[in-house]
Amino acid sequence: MFAGDRYLLVHTAGDRSGKGRLHEPRPLTDWTSSIGDVPGFSRRVDAVMPVPGVRGRFWVFSGGEYMVVETGGDPASARRVSGPAPIAQWRKTFGGLERFTDGIDAVLPVPGDEHRFWVFSGDRYLLVHTAGDRSGKGRLHEPRPSPTGPLEVVATGGNQPGRSPPLNSARLG
Repeated sequence: MFAGDRYLLVHTAGDRSGKGRLHEPRPLTDWTSSIGDVPGFSRRVDAVMPVPGVRGRFWVFSGGEYMVVETGGDPASARRVSGPAPIAQWRKTFGGLERFTDGIDAVLPVPGDEHRFWVFSGDRYLLVHTAGDRSGKGRLHEPRPSPTGPLEVVATGGNQPGRSPPLNSARLG
């Protein structure tokens, strides 16, 4: 889980909390070979999205940029595979959508389909399709308003002014 310039490792077990928090919040700079040495990313991670079919590989979003990170047994062993690069490079997915290319607030996987994700920015969301390390079919529909109002109600996070610090999660490894 990520919040501001800190991260937290938690253990879950299905729909239960499992062992819960495995350590106290630590600085993102612990991720020395990936996000911790890149300005912007070392201060904030807005959202994380698993790369389908590649265990331990994630797209990590911060502001208007993303990078691909491969995780290891601990943050110091994670490595940057590519990036940082502008989110705008995902033309089929986010092309022409300034709200999304300026920053992604949260990502939720679609249950039962490792290639489809709900992507949130502000009070809008998209359904997107990815294919491994590529964008796949991209955007599956135009942005829609969040049915529950502001993003904080749907998922924690936020990179817009006046929002609470981002808190996003992904299974790491």
